[in-house]
Amino acid sequence: MTETLKELVEKARTLPEQVAELTAQLAAKRQALHDLLAGQKEIEAQVAGEVAGENGTDGRKKYPNEEARKGEVARRLKADTRYQTIERELTRVRGELVELETNLERARYEFRAANTLLTLLASAIQVNRPDVEQAILGSAQAAPQPNGTHKANGKEKKDNGLVEMAVEVLGAMPGKSPETVKALCRAANGEEVTVFAKNGEGRKLAKAIGEVVTVRARELEDSGNWFAVKVG
Repeated sequence: MTETLKELVEKARTLPEQVAELTAQLAAKRQALHDLLAGQKEIEAQVAGEVAGENGTDGRKKYPNEEARKGEVARRLKADTRYQTIERELTRVRGELVELETNLERARYEFRAANTLLTLLASAIQVNRPDVEQAILGSAQAAPQPNGTHKANGKEKKDNGLVEMAVEVLGAMPGKSPETVKALCRAANGEEVTVFAKNGEGRKLAKAIGEVVTVRARELEDSGNWFAVKVG
């Protein structure tokens, strides 16, 4: 029990500094994401302008309709090394953002939990209740993760068997059954996972390509993939 008390005191002492450091890292990473997106949009605008202003040998617009212009812009962006470098950087930075947000949430929770338990312990000592002291220190040893979950590899297992995890949606396509979407995602630990969802939740996944979302899902035992019942 003494070791548990020492751990609580150590957390209350050191976690504020950790939270501050993670907050600063998160702000810097968000700024990096903003700068990358701005650079990406600048290249897109430049290429779109070049395509729109390009004339054929007859002096007429080479790409006279929007569909033709969009197709040519997409082709040029795919061949643009600057643009593709930014695309790769965006994927990396978004993954790091997910990890930082997860670590910050955990540090904040642990700090609040340690402070709460120490306050309760001080009250128990003040009123001479050793039984309460033992109960508090015992609960600290078995303290759960935020929201009563158990974390592993960035995933949070809920009491109802569902897992809540923050993922970056890398791509999406129609599933085999109607109204089903199959999405390739990256979890906070860098692991790539396949997530299925139906109806409105599936449409949310399809619209979130390139974004970070929170999914509440259950693992499909036969394949190791996930079926999301909630996409937020």
